[in-house]
Amino acid sequence: MEPLTARPPMAPPKAPPNGREFPAMLASASNRPTFDRANPRLGGKIAIEEHVNTDVFNPFMTNPFTEGQGELPYYQQTFGKDVKFRLANFDARIKDASGIAIMAVSLTAPGIEGIFDPVQAAEYARKVNDQNHKIYRTVPHAHRFLIWGCVPMQDLVDAAREAERCVKELGCVGTFVNGYSNAGNLADLEAQYLDEPQCEPFWTNVAELDVPVYLHLRIVAIGQSRIFRGYEFLAGSP
Repeated sequence: MEPLTARPPMAPPKAPPNGREFPAMLASASNRPTFDRANPRLGGKIAIEEHVNTDVFNPFMTNPFTEGQGELPYYQQTFGKDVKFRLANFDARIKDASGIAIMAVSLTAPGIEGIFDPVQAAEYARKVNDQNHKIYRTVPHAHRFLIWGCVPMQDLVDAAREAERCVKELGCVGTFVNGYSNAGNLADLEAQYLDEPQCEPFWTNVAELDVPVYLHLRIVAIGQSRIFRGYEFLAGSP
C-alpha cells in the first residue's frame, strides 16, 4: 500500500460572472465571511426562516427584561455583535452567491411574544409589520423577499385582527409565532401556548385566511426550565 500523502492545496475559487470575489467579507464585528464561494448547482433556493432586527423595540429580550429569556447573553460577545449586525443589514440579504433566490423574513426571538403588556404587544406588532413591509416589499429587490407577520398573542382578538391585516393589506405569507407568549402577571412569568383553549379564535381566523402559522422555538419559560438547573449554558444556542 502506498503511503498517504497530503493533498495539494485547492486553488482559490474563481470570481463568478458578476465579478465579485469570494469569500465575501462584511465589515462586521467578527469579520466572518457570509459565504465561501458561489455554487451554481444550488441556485433557486427559497429560505423560509430569515430573521431580522427592528428599531421599534429590543426583540432580543423580554419586555420588561427578565433574566435568562434572551439568547444573546449566551453568545460569545463578538459573535453576538455580529448576529445583531447581520440581522439589520439589508444588503447582505441579497444572497446570489449562496443560491438563495427568495427569502421569507421574520422578527427574531423572543420578539413580540416576549412583551408582557398586551396593549404594547399589539402596538409593536403593527409597527414591526409596517416597517418590514416598507423595508422588504417596497424596494427594487422586493421580488426577492416575503414576510412573515408578527401577531400579538397576548390579546387574541388583536392577534386575529393583525393576522388578517398582515395577509390582506401587507401581503404577508402567513404569521410567525416564537413559541409561547408572555402574558399577564410579570411576577408569575406566565406563559401562553398555542394549543390552549383560549387560542381557538386565532386558529379559526388563520384557517379562514388559509395561510400557514410558522411556529419558531424560543428559550424555555423560567418556571418550566428545571431541566437546565446547573447547566444554564445549555439554554441558548451553542
